[in-house]
Amino acid sequence: EFTPGHGWLRGGYKCRCKDGFYPRHHRNGEHFNGSLVEVAWASKMQHGSGTYDLLYVCLSCPPGCGTCEDDTPCLANYNWTFRIALLTISCSCIVMTLIVMAMVYRYRNVKVFRLASPIFLCVCLTGCIIMYLEMAAIFPVLDKYSCIATKWSRHMGFCTTFSALLMKTWR
Repeated sequence: EFTPGHGWLRGGYKCRCKDGFYPRHHRNGEHFNGSLVEVAWASKMQHGSGTYDLLYVCLSCPPGCGTCEDDTPCLANYNWTFRIALLTISCSCIVMTLIVMAMVYRYRNVKVFRLASPIFLCVCLTGCIIMYLEMAAIFPVLDKYSCIATKWSRHMGFCTTFSALLMKTWR
């Protein structure tokens, strides 16, 4: 960045990092004094001094950051062990719900199931399965479409389950 009034002389400009980079020892927005950068660069070239590399190097921002002040990540890190555990629990709930649906169908002529209306029970369980699928929608690294699928699976499952319960109660 050129400082007006000094012409193209040593110290007539200030250096700053490009977007996507941050200075190692300066706060974001601060400038490097151009004359000091030139002296450090000349010292590095002539004597192999490490001052330039220590003070005047811009480091790349972490992934997902347009601008940054330090190496703090802008995006959340995934705890894959926890996510796999949640997906496993969700999948096991889906399997158990399918087993319950199979049992309702197999024993549909038993008086308890017949009075409870097997069709409504299966619709309720189908809604539960759709809600459990929310975890499968958010398991991979999130993007716009998986976020939309998360909302749809939760709300469609809820509507399916509770509309069947409402219809059964109303009947």
